[in-house]
Formats: sequence, structure tokens, C-alpha cells
Amino acid sequence: MTAVPVPPPPARMRLSDVEAVMRIERVVFPTPWSARAFRYDLGMDRHSHFFVLRGWLEDMPPLLGYAGFWLWGDEAHLGTIAVHPEWQRCGLGE
Repeated sequence: MTAVPVPPPPARMRLSDVEAVMRIERVVFPTPWSARAFRYDLGMDRHSHFFVLRGWLEDMPPLLGYAGFWLWGDEAHLGTIAVHPEWQRCGLGE
């Protein structure tokens, strides 16, 4: 496992992040979500909460990973989580 400096806290995903999310999504999953699905959840679904982990060092891609969940009352459903392939197994998805 590669030692990774302490990352900044995750940030809320923005519509402008969808393109970078899709680059990871297409590589990591055999049946990726569509960009449309992410845009819908970001803009229309009040129950959805999506976060990204942005690269914070020069040799990192702008987006290292993301996760999304839906919250209904006191229950949460994890919908997706992914880390850039070159940065997997570094503890970033924990």
C-alpha cells in the first residue's frame, strides 16, 4: 500500500465535477452510471448526497474519487463509491 498524505475533507459534488466523475466511472465499473443519472441526483433528488475527493498534490489527478448515498429519514443507502484506479488501495475510500 502506498502511503498517502492526509487528504482534505470530501467536498460536495458539483455539476462541473460530472465529467471527471465519468472518467473514473467508465474505468472502474463494467456497467457505469450515465452522466445524466449523476446530473439528476445532483439537481433534482433532495434525498441524494454526493461527495468528491479532489487531488491536493501536483502529481494527483484533479478528482481522486467520489461517493453518493440517498438519505431517507434515519436510513441511508450507499449508491456508489469509486476511487481513481491509480489511487486505489491507498485508503482514500475508507
